[in-house]
Amino acid sequence: MTSLKENIIHQIETQGPLTVAEYMDFCLTDPAQGYYTTRDPLGMEGDFITAPEISQMFGELLGLWMADRWQQMGAPASVIVAELGPGRGTLMADALRASKVVPGFRDALEVHFIEVSPILRASQANMVEGLKKVVSLAEKKRVNICIEPLNTRVDFKMKGHPGYQCDTVEWAVDVCDRIGSSGVKMLFDIYHVQIMQGDVITLIKQSKD
Repeated sequence: MTSLKENIIHQIETQGPLTVAEYMDFCLTDPAQGYYTTRDPLGMEGDFITAPEISQMFGELLGLWMADRWQQMGAPASVIVAELGPGRGTLMADALRASKVVPGFRDALEVHFIEVSPILRASQANMVEGLKKVVSLAEKKRVNICIEPLNTRVDFKMKGHPGYQCDTVEWAVDVCDRIGSSGVKMLFDIYHVQIMQGDVITLIKQSKD
């Protein structure tokens, strides 16, 4: 396989100098050798962490800012919020939770995730497909499969689990809904949910069905 370096050199030789943006696009999103397209870079097993993985405060402040901007726009009935590179969706989960205090804002939202990493895009789909393969046996044996959201905050005192895929109630509920079996349930651990999302009572009410 031609190396990424060789591809870049060929591009320069045939089409002239690259802009910084074009060079970074090669390095980060090349389908075969790009940084983001060939690995999961987040958490303890990756190369870096981001603010939402450390504290929910960043996402909550962003959510309140979005709600404020929406009000200043005249509170339109429909507004699109698109997140580039959402990773595991932690930032958006924090933002949406905080913004619920503004009446009408969440009802107006149409959220879109734009993720270039096929690994991150496929992570939830892989889990759903894997559970679908065993759920019929679990139903036959009358065994429940439990999906437990855990704290992934990178803080020793919180005893987090950095890199754990299911770290929000919404993520677990979505998996349960997509599998569509009464034998797949969410295990609601108040300790972990409180750290990640706060407002445990509201989350229980929203997720009880």
